[in-house]
Amino acid sequence: MRALANEKGVGLITAVATLLILSLMAVVLVFLVGTETFSVVHQTQSAQSSLLAEAGAHRALTSLSKEGGICFAFTGVPLGRGTFTTGGTEYQPTPTTLSAAIDASTTTIPVTSTSGYAPYGRITIDAEPIDYTAITATSFTGARRGANNTTAAAHTSGASVNQHQATVTSTGTIPSGSIGDAKRVIEVVASLPDWTAQTLPPPISDELSSVSMVSATDAWAVGKNGVLIQYDGTGWSTVTSPTTIDLNGVTMVSATDGWTVGGNKSGSAILHYDGTGWSTVTSPTTDELNAVSMVSATDGWAVGKNGVLIQYDGTSWSTGTSPTTEKLNGVTMVSATDGWAVGTNGALLDYDGTSWNTAPSPTCEELKGVSMRSATDGWAVGKDGTRIHYDGTNWSYAEPSYVPPVKLSSLFMLSATDGWAVGDKGTVLRYDGTSWSPV
Repeated sequence: MRALANEKGVGLITAVATLLILSLMAVVLVFLVGTETFSVVHQTQSAQSSLLAEAGAHRALTSLSKEGGICFAFTGVPLGRGTFTTGGTEYQPTPTTLSAAIDASTTTIPVTSTSGYAPYGRITIDAEPIDYTAITATSFTGARRGANNTTAAAHTSGASVNQHQATVTSTGTIPSGSIGDAKRVIEVVASLPDWTAQTLPPPISDELSSVSMVSATDAWAVGKNGVLIQYDGTGWSTVTSPTTIDLNGVTMVSATDGWTVGGNKSGSAILHYDGTGWSTVTSPTTDELNAVSMVSATDGWAVGKNGVLIQYDGTSWSTGTSPTTEKLNGVTMVSATDGWAVGTNGALLDYDGTSWNTAPSPTCEELKGVSMRSATDGWAVGKDGTRIHYDGTNWSYAEPSYVPPVKLSSLFMLSATDGWAVGDKGTVLRYDGTSWSPV
């Protein structure tokens, strides 16, 4: 009987021990599963906070240019399940100068002063952008030449050294309750364009439609009610206009030869500049003219409503045969035998030296402006931020980078890797050879 009782006692102890072990295993299992779940949740929220930080940086960069300065400070902006907060510093110091000449391979840039410059970022010498990683005394060190696909060049002692950039910090936050908020911080350095507002001469209050530069000290702009203003390198001044019809496009062949076109309910207008004044020239159409492009002093085209195309032969303007009735908004001539015009419903017209022909278009959006760098490289822009590119064979949509969905009205390509587009709501885009970005 005693042996049986002992056996029962041992069995009971064994059972209790087994239950304790199983309970402990369950606790450990729950803990491990809980830890794994926490880890997955934390990783997910960490990734989400990174995306929020990137969104905040993008918002700040698209808001950099504002009247009276730049604006990139946003606090607790809600987005999805979290928020982002941005801030930063603008750097636009008094320009310094090179204290010694540099060549195209110099990586330490000696200057007379580095006061007010960002601890790292980008400077511009003449037209060359140069990235640097640090400042040592009166030198920019760790310089990377040929930034933005430009060509490094030699610069003489005394050359001006400029900077205009912003360092933007963006923090993305996802509330995580008792386990603590998930946060990620990123920093972005952005170069800023040096646009400055020019005061127009009184009593100019009319909308300006087009501008053409002859040089850095000679330019013309035109607009509604026949307004004509000229830039002389210092300021803008009004010039007597022979018309009150709206002027929509202007192009200068030289300082003594220019054309502007326009129109409204009163008919079309063509004006010519001879270096002394503007005078009215007979128009072969009553349709409103929207744009003009000259190949030379004796060869040019203008386009407008109802698909109108008119050509200048050095003596007079005459109507050309048009393959469309779409309103044409822009025209650019590459040569006397190659040109493009764009218009409503994605209209694309190609000139081959003999006739204008319609070309396949990748868009139905209204196109407002076109600029060609060569016969095999060009861009057109239009409504809803539309940007299409020509590669010598076909037109296609630009890269899918985000730009504001506003009407882009005009563009100009400085080179295959540098261009500008402008549009509604003060939108300014720049092309760097890879993508278009708001500035």
